[in-house]
Amino acid sequence: MRLNSDTANKLVKQLTKARGALLHQESQVDTYSYLQGEDPFKPDYDFATTQAKLGQIGEAIVALKHAINVFNTTTQLPGLGITVDMALVELPILSANVNKLEAMSRILEKTRSTNVAAKTAEYTCRNYSAEEAAAACAASRERLVAIQQGLNTVNMTETFEVDDSVKAALEG
Repeated sequence: MRLNSDTANKLVKQLTKARGALLHQESQVDTYSYLQGEDPFKPDYDFATTQAKLGQIGEAIVALKHAINVFNTTTQLPGLGITVDMALVELPILSANVNKLEAMSRILEKTRSTNVAAKTAEYTCRNYSAEEAAAACAASRERLVAIQQGLNTVNMTETFEVDDSVKAALEG
């Protein structure tokens, strides 16, 4: 079965949700209680079948996540010379850098505050060029956008093979 990364990630979420629902359902019927003298109501519960289904879903999640990880470590973003996993690490770094540089580019060249106790003025001066900060911010933003676009492209267009256990879990 061939999938793209976007679909594979959505299937992981779907299977994780299905596993959680099955675990919740199991917790509702794996025990029962009754009062002395009452006829017990024993809910339908097939231990072996439930464990097999949980195992099947778990195997499918493992297979999908492994296939995604292999894809991420071997697939290059077009024109950027980095793999998907490298891009995923670089994105938050670039994002934080853009935020920092935007703030730095807004700092005034010189500000004054008054120290009432000392009856003097204190000056704070920017120790860098606002233009350099703005240029560095633009460069970081450009790289950030290029990586985001590269990720969007490969996640939607590149496909990879996943284990048949995924198909079985989705059908079952």
